Amino acid sequence: MSTRLLRWPLATTVVILTLVLARPAFAQSGWNALPLQLGNSTANLFSINAQGTVVGTELSFTTAGTNEAFMWTPEGGKSILYLGSALDINDAGIIAGNRVLIPGQPYTQPTIWTSDAGLIDIGSLGGLQGSALGLNNQGVVVGYSGNPIRAFRWTQATGMVDLGTLGGDSSYAEDVNENGEIVGYAQTLSGYYHAFRRTSFGQMRDLGTLGGLESYAHAINDRGQVVGRSQTASGEFHAFFWSATTGMIDLGGFGGSSTATDVNEDGQV
Repeated sequence: MSTRLLRWPLATTVVILTLVLARPAFAQSGWNALPLQLGNSTANLFSINAQGTVVGTELSFTTAGTNEAFMWTPEGGKSILYLGSALDINDAGIIAGNRVLIPGQPYTQPTIWTSDAGLIDIGSLGGLQGSALGLNNQGVVVGYSGNPIRAFRWTQATGMVDLGTLGGDSSYAEDVNENGEIVGYAQTLSGYYHAFRRTSFGQMRDLGTLGGLESYAHAINDRGQVVGRSQTASGEFHAFFWSATTGMIDLGGFGGSSTATDVNEDGQV
């Protein structure tokens, strides 16, 4: 299972600290420093897998106003992959993201990338905006596509499937665990987005809010525990933790707003 590094901005040289207990590919105990020589101050890191491969997105030096996806490995360093974004990577090295349809324009197509086949379009629900946002080690890919935007689930066997909404028009799927459970956010009948958890049986559950109008789920672990952010009754957005037994728990705003972007198998956020 990959670890999300949601929009980690970088200088020319950065160091990522990875906990060995969560990264068995590193043999030593304690923390390991991975120096990433990226050479582009616009780079953002998004995900790291068990082998220590990191993926991210940066502004292209050669195509104005356009993102390019990159991969960094401990053995080979940084490689530019394609025009678009690399947003998640599983332990097989398959990358989920999007490719740019028209350079300099906000039009993208959901994709996966493999070392054998390169960039693969995985379909569309219509429209000119879409992206794969997450995937698991079983090859299940989730993201958004269509007009209006809809959350999707994709596999080689089923193709792209519209996951629907919570009664409104739009939805987004952000993460999928190894059990096939999907989280994201969807519009309700009121038009506000609520965090959802979709079971492997296809049931989309509204996770509610922390007293405000909106909530957004960003990640789920294999125990079905969900994290994200929600508006509170006072209007601030706070990170939340949700489980079937506890419901949605406010993790606090730390003096302002906060968000939770990932949760490990021990429930640590």
